[in-house]
Amino acid sequence: LVPMSLEAAARSLIRRDELQKADVIVALGGDKRCNREKHAANLYKLGLASHIVVSGVQYGYGVHTGEAAKRFVVSQGVPESAVTIIRDTWNTRTEAARLRELMKQNGWKRGIVVTASFHSRRALHTVESAAPEYEFMSSPVPAWEGEWSPERWWSRRGDMWVTVREFLSWINTLAGGLQ
Repeated sequence: LVPMSLEAAARSLIRRDELQKADVIVALGGDKRCNREKHAANLYKLGLASHIVVSGVQYGYGVHTGEAAKRFVVSQGVPESAVTIIRDTWNTRTEAARLRELMKQNGWKRGIVVTASFHSRRALHTVESAAPEYEFMSSPVPAWEGEWSPERWWSRRGDMWVTVREFLSWINTLAGGLQ
């Protein structure tokens, strides 16, 4: 009973919506392997939106993770003119606030949010709370071997860390979060 409950708790972190055509696909930052950006580019190529937003932060002299993310998305066959960078977003809350501004500026009404599966429910909660006047759908990156998995997560040190951290992050989010 305990293993089933632990697995169910971890599965509750995942939000995967049925996708409809949107105005924009948003690849949230924080993915060093660019799996989020790759998934966003694939959704773009399926015709699910006409624009992609990536985000990032400044690291060191001349290195910006958002620029690197944009270059990667363009390398996947997305026109450069269809990719926008949200800069200096240190967490999902700041990404959500900047995304709301961008949605308003561009007249976008519906977006698809791409992030890691374990982060997908909290990310959508954060984005929807920051921009309740817009509609968002979740399309988490498909899990790959070695990445977090809700199955028996307590038996793998890395998955244990990610799962516990995500539950603690939920507490922070629901309590109003760090600004």
